[in-house]
Amino acid sequence: MDLKEPTQIVRLFLKYLDGQLTAEEEQQLDDWMGRSERNRAYFNKWCDEVQQDRLLEKMGAYNVTEGWKSVVRRRRNRRLLRWMAAASVVVLIGGLSLWYSWPSSVPLYPSVVQEVSIQPGKRTAHLLTASGETVSLDTLQQMKLEHLKVFRQQDTFILQTDDRTSSGTTPEYHCINVPEGGEFSFKLPDGTDVFLNAGSCLRFPEYFVPGRERRIFLTGEAYFDVARDTTSPFWVCLEHTAIRVWGTSFNVTAYPEESQEVITLVRGKVTLEQTSTGKGLTLTPGQQGTYDVDRQTLSRRVVDVSYYTSWKDGVFAFYKQPLDQVMKILGRWYLFKVRYADPSLASILYTGKIARHASIQEVLHTFELMDELCFDVQGREIIVSRK
Repeated sequence: MDLKEPTQIVRLFLKYLDGQLTAEEEQQLDDWMGRSERNRAYFNKWCDEVQQDRLLEKMGAYNVTEGWKSVVRRRRNRRLLRWMAAASVVVLIGGLSLWYSWPSSVPLYPSVVQEVSIQPGKRTAHLLTASGETVSLDTLQQMKLEHLKVFRQQDTFILQTDDRTSSGTTPEYHCINVPEGGEFSFKLPDGTDVFLNAGSCLRFPEYFVPGRERRIFLTGEAYFDVARDTTSPFWVCLEHTAIRVWGTSFNVTAYPEESQEVITLVRGKVTLEQTSTGKGLTLTPGQQGTYDVDRQTLSRRVVDVSYYTSWKDGVFAFYKQPLDQVMKILGRWYLFKVRYADPSLASILYTGKIARHASIQEVLHTFELMDELCFDVQGREIIVSRK
């Protein structure tokens, strides 16, 4: 075989790293490297462990603690090198294209994932008005309700109270709904910034009455940067708990199907109260408060808040989370269901970071680097099994 196609060379690279070259293939690779010093230098570059380290770091798949240690430990396993090479195939082919001219249709991931319909989510939301009207916010530029104006200002979506609003009336409540596979951010009438994650709904008043409580209702996940107003306490009401807020930044996770309501505080101070009993606890920055629905208990702990807030900045970050929880979070964004051929795989702990708009191919190859996992994509279902 005359090695004229970059894909043929890459295939030999992968088999070499996996220790599976036949004698004939080894000779073919030697012949290719012998044609020029440039070829040999390129081969040596991608067989160097320091270069592999840099590649993995650029992929952002592991942090410098638990996840990275896992990679270093598993380097002894030749199968890791195979999947590391598969993940680096984009870079390999990109470099080899300097030597050759080749069609852009060559697949970049020659293994598990080929043509799939699973795509990352996008910015999308609907406004359900108090009168029952549903308005898509995807392309909306401006609209006017009785006491509320909704408009875009550059990249910011703003809800603004009509200046004629009377403080003596009771405001109507509207709802912004973000479906699974979506995200949306906006400013409430009091100036509070809200980031809504996939599968979330926020009920809010069309205006806040000066001197009275500012009360909103959430299901799903949201990040808040609350405008400070000492005369009007801010409350985020969940199904089982309520959060009293002072000018504060924090993340809330409260999906109805989950058994916990979790608040992670970035800045300021909040009090988490159990609705049925009035019992509560106060959080300071860097702390996370959790209400266990089944046990009906409140608890708090110190955490790295970046693992719970980075989603709003375009990154999924996980620290020692079971694979089933990780896949559930990703499933809300990519709109897939997951099935485990071996139920024990669901409990594997994962630490790492994944770009929120990465392709599903990139996501699955990231997992394959960490553990002995194999993924089979069938329509919108991902089947997880052992290699």
